[in-house]
Amino acid sequence: GKERSAAIAALDRNFVAALVAERLPCLELVHPLLERPAANLRSNVTGFRRFGAMKASLVLSFITRGRDVLLSDVDVVWIRDPEAVLRPLMEADVMSSTDCTSITADETYARGEREVGPARCAYMPGNRAGHAAFNTGVLYFRATTAAKAFAAAWRVRLLSVAEQDELHYVRTTEYVDDQYAFNLLLWHGFRNHPGGAVTSTRPRSRVISVVVDPKGSAGEANVQAAAEDARGARRTAFGWRSGWKQLVEGKVGVSRPGGAVGADEARPTSFAFAPLPARFFCSGHVYWVQQGGERRDCVAVHTTFTEGGDTGKVWRLREARLWLLDPPEYYSPAGGFLTFTPPQPLAGPLPPESDPSASSDFDDKYRTGWLVPTALRRSPRLRAHLELVRRHLLALRDALALASVLGRTLVVPRLPCLCDRSEAVTIIPSCVFEASDLELPFHCPISHILDLGRLLRMAGQPGGVPIRESTLLANPLAPRSLAAPGATVRVAIAANASAIAAMRLAGKAALSVATSDAEAKASLGRESRWGSAEVLHLASAEGIFGGWADAASGGGGAAARDRFEQLMRAYVLGGSWCCSSWYKPHGAFDFAEPVSTSALPGGCGRDERVDEETAVCMRTQQRRRAAQRPFEFRYVPARGGSRARDGYFSLEVPSRVAEPP
Repeated sequence: GKERSAAIAALDRNFVAALVAERLPCLELVHPLLERPAANLRSNVTGFRRFGAMKASLVLSFITRGRDVLLSDVDVVWIRDPEAVLRPLMEADVMSSTDCTSITADETYARGEREVGPARCAYMPGNRAGHAAFNTGVLYFRATTAAKAFAAAWRVRLLSVAEQDELHYVRTTEYVDDQYAFNLLLWHGFRNHPGGAVTSTRPRSRVISVVVDPKGSAGEANVQAAAEDARGARRTAFGWRSGWKQLVEGKVGVSRPGGAVGADEARPTSFAFAPLPARFFCSGHVYWVQQGGERRDCVAVHTTFTEGGDTGKVWRLREARLWLLDPPEYYSPAGGFLTFTPPQPLAGPLPPESDPSASSDFDDKYRTGWLVPTALRRSPRLRAHLELVRRHLLALRDALALASVLGRTLVVPRLPCLCDRSEAVTIIPSCVFEASDLELPFHCPISHILDLGRLLRMAGQPGGVPIRESTLLANPLAPRSLAAPGATVRVAIAANASAIAAMRLAGKAALSVATSDAEAKASLGRESRWGSAEVLHLASAEGIFGGWADAASGGGGAAARDRFEQLMRAYVLGGSWCCSSWYKPHGAFDFAEPVSTSALPGGCGRDERVDEETAVCMRTQQRRRAAQRPFEFRYVPARGGSRARDGYFSLEVPSRVAEPP
């Protein structure tokens, strides 16, 4: 119902042309700085700051016309109409989303129950301390005088970084983008009240008063006295006066006779601000990590707290079935799909949060975190997580081998995890992201384990395997045939040849726990009974690939193995967990990688029963299974090269040989 009130702000001519061709309403915000095809705008400090000023100017162009504005970044997806959520907050002049990752804290502190707010959420009435992080991904400006003053000051702050402000108390060389400038205005005055506490505009409201010009017009004659106030409580926020002056002079927004604001309007000294509720305006951490991609109460989702750049954001949106731009062939690739049930955490209670016998003394470079060995001793959960990831990588590697052999696209399932990721050392020892509501275990994004960009590029290589997200088979855009009875064939994993024979006699698809490429082709390949199935689902993939048969792929088992292992090294393996130290080399934990797949001895890998009766084949599989057993994680200082110079730690893996003598 809001389509006629919405428009897309296009920053380059090609996008404008595309939107016009699709008959979509758009605003042309073309700027030469934004049209450089090879430029990374975010890495261009000046350019990105000017882009932020364009956002402020865009807001001003509407609110000075008397129109309220709801503005969202391109990586925000609207799930439902926000009007019912916004309506109770309409006394605010300005609203924004936040980086608060705790719905519980956001709603508890809305009742003003504590003085110290948790990280990123300390914006609630009564908070006297704690960090508040406001996010410009979703903004709402009402067409009020105070909102105009805020937008004008925001714009001035972005365009005047190289200049001195009127009170000479802001460093003029600091990095400032649109979000930081927005936060600076709020931080200046949201605790500018008696007692230094955040203050609501009325009892039990989450709308707060932000005092940015305490002395008002009367203070203009005593600028020096304000500048000498060490706490800054009597200072005027940077850009507030000059922004107002531009409004009065008609230099910004829509100029009416006498300016963008009435000549008789007094410059506001404060404004009403509402941090948008974290339950409804969901950060990426809330939506994908804490809620596992479930929509629940989310009105909008912003792909924040996401690794992998734009590739990672698109992948997360695909997983949430919120990405609608893939062509039909994405959902029906040639060869069909392969998927599997991933390894699960060991049965029993969650490992304890910390080991009381381990030292908690900081020992990293900055003395604010822990070296890898120390952190590992402190956190039993991290130890359990690293072991679980070892199993995930083994299962994923074996599933990739089978997908390659069968010519299928691999659907990577949701992977259970026991430890979140964070560059903040507060992740140790609990494994829970600081000030979040995360419950362990949880389904972690694939980017927690793999470099998603590298993984997806594998499909373009000879022998590479295309990858799809865990939810693809249930996506409404996928062919209906994928949900039809019989579309998915479930493949059992049998312990021995007799069990395989019994399953196949009963009409079931089955593989052995040591399936070679040749045996997989014979059982599930195109010429087999199950070759035409749209989806093959393995009951398990952990350690089931037995190796490459001696004549596989027309080039011998060794050649097939070498090609596959090159792909694994280039596109799959090499990840790490982060971080127990702000100095990454001291706090990054290499994941345990599976031992390379084997080229099988002559005569092995052709028939399961023969493999069980032939000594050399049996010894080969025994060594393979032994090399895949759990081991104690031990990290030692890296030896030689740049990793040693930088202070990295390497995982000391026990001698494990999968090849037969």
